[in-house]
Amino acid sequence: MPLHILIPCKALALGKSRLSPMLAAPERAALCVELLRRTLDCALDVVPAERCHLVSGDAAAADLAMARRVGTIAEPPEAGLNPALGQARDTICADAAAALLVLPIDLPFASAGTLQALVAIGGDVVAAPDRHGRGTNALYLATTGAASFAFRFGSGSLAAHRAEAEARGLSFHLFKDPALAFDLDEPEDLRDWRALTSAPAPRRP
Repeated sequence: MPLHILIPCKALALGKSRLSPMLAAPERAALCVELLRRTLDCALDVVPAERCHLVSGDAAAADLAMARRVGTIAEPPEAGLNPALGQARDTICADAAAALLVLPIDLPFASAGTLQALVAIGGDVVAAPDRHGRGTNALYLATTGAASFAFRFGSGSLAAHRAEAEARGLSFHLFKDPALAFDLDEPEDLRDWRALTSAPAPRRP
C-alpha cells in the first residue's frame, strides 16, 4: 500500500517556545521556517507531493507547503496534536488503506535514507525514539494499524505508543538511529546542534 507522510506543524510564529532563553520570538519563527522547509524537502525525497501532507492551521506554513505542491490538512482550532493527526489520518484513509509516517519538523538530521530505513523494518508500528528514550520522534503505521491507531504524542509518548500497539494486538518495533533521535526541543538541543553543524543563528524573516 502507498506510504503517506504527515508533517504536523504549529503556527510558525509561535513554535519552539522552549527555546526562548536563547532565541527571541522572530528568531524562533525563522528557525521554524527553516525546519519546515527542510522537512518538506526531505519528505518529498521519499514520497511524491500528493502523498505528503502538512497538518497545520497556520497560513504561513501552508504557503510554504503549497510552494512545493504539498497539500495541507487543516488542524481543527484548539484540537491539539493528537486529534489533528487523527483527523488527518481519517481523511487519508477514508477511501483506501494507506501506510502512514508521522514526521515532525524539528529533526534537523533526518534524511530520506533514514526514513526509508525506518519504513523498511516492517511490522505494524515502528517508532523512532528521541535520544532520551522517552519521546517519539517519528512514527510509522503500516496499513494493519493505521486506520484505527490512537496517536499518543506528548510526555512519555514512546511508552504510550508501545502500550497502544500492544492493546490493539499490533507488533511494535523501535528504530534507533542518531539522525532521528536528535530533535530541537530544549536549549541544550540548540547548543548541541550548533556545535555539531556550526550552524549560525537563524536569520530573522
